[in-house]
Amino acid sequence: MPVCPGTAMPSLPPLARRPTLNAVIRRTLDRTPSGDDLDRLVAALGWHLVRLMAEVAAKDWEEHGQDKIVGVILDGVRAKLDSPPGPGAEVAARAVYAQELARTCQALLGLALAEPGDGAGVIA
Repeated sequence: MPVCPGTAMPSLPPLARRPTLNAVIRRTLDRTPSGDDLDRLVAALGWHLVRLMAEVAAKDWEEHGQDKIVGVILDGVRAKLDSPPGPGAEVAARAVYAQELARTCQALLGLALAEPGDGAGVIA
């Protein structure tokens, strides 16, 4: 399940050492970001999401019958990344989008930390 076929992705640091990701998530969710900060946060969250998607996709979910649901999750993340608010969108709409990306990052980080077969009854 490649994220971007034919595209090499730099690897992320081990999951336990991702303070930047957690800081970006907190900064986005702790209070409503505004203005230019929104664009930086959206770009950072998008960068992290693409890398997390690659990590999640690289795992052997098929062995435990979880490949279809993980595929649906990754497709949803791709769709979210492909549907940002349009140019000139209100700050509120851009802030909501940033917060949605931050929550998606949290969920995908949880999936990246999981091993195929963990909670098989829940994920499958």
